[in-house]
Amino acid sequence: MNKLNIIGLSHSYGDFEILHSLNLSFRDGISVVLGENGAGKSTLLSLIATLFPLQSGNIYLNETLYSANNLSLIRSHIGYLPQFPSFPGNFRVQECLEYQLWLQRVPRATWKSNINKATELTFTTTHLDTKLTQLSGGTQRRVFIAQAIVHNPQLIILDEPASGLDPLQQEHLNETLTRISRNRIVILSTHSLDQASQLAENLILLHEGNATQRSYADNEKPSLDELRRSLIEGHLS
Repeated sequence: MNKLNIIGLSHSYGDFEILHSLNLSFRDGISVVLGENGAGKSTLLSLIATLFPLQSGNIYLNETLYSANNLSLIRSHIGYLPQFPSFPGNFRVQECLEYQLWLQRVPRATWKSNINKATELTFTTTHLDTKLTQLSGGTQRRVFIAQAIVHNPQLIILDEPASGLDPLQQEHLNETLTRISRNRIVILSTHSLDQASQLAENLILLHEGNATQRSYADNEKPSLDELRRSLIEGHLS
């Protein structure tokens, strides 16, 4: 069981404090981060992904403290997909995945096995020889998720992965996210209450710098009414 613990996390842009003393915990499965625009969702994910230095507070991944001395170790256990990923359009899917393995310094002897596992989980095996520009938006997004998991990280961070997808593509994406969350922590942000109600095993709501959190038992998910009410009230009941 993987664990991510956040203790007293605060972050400011100049004089504006966007996150205030957050205490959050994550385990294997899907955690969904909700909040209005400007609530700090992308900031929180960027801090967890080590894209921003910590200003105040601590983060632990499986008891390993985030610090400047072990960033390479922490990053080797993280897969990150930004809201607007970018790869050269002439890259084929296999080249995209091999490039990520090279960046993560994964031994070349395991590349084939890593790629096979990642593409099987994301339903992209048949696209290995296809250029990224020739794929539909939904398939591209699943390829980018394969890129995020190909080095077998313990923690997957996805910033608005459903952005710009049609309902069918979102359905395929949700199925992919469910598959990759087995034995991994998956944290995603979304504006889609439908997606949150279908996926969230752990729910975090950000509002005015503060966070409330609720975990759900097996086969239990938040209802749309609960999510709408929580967004209006600014906290989870």
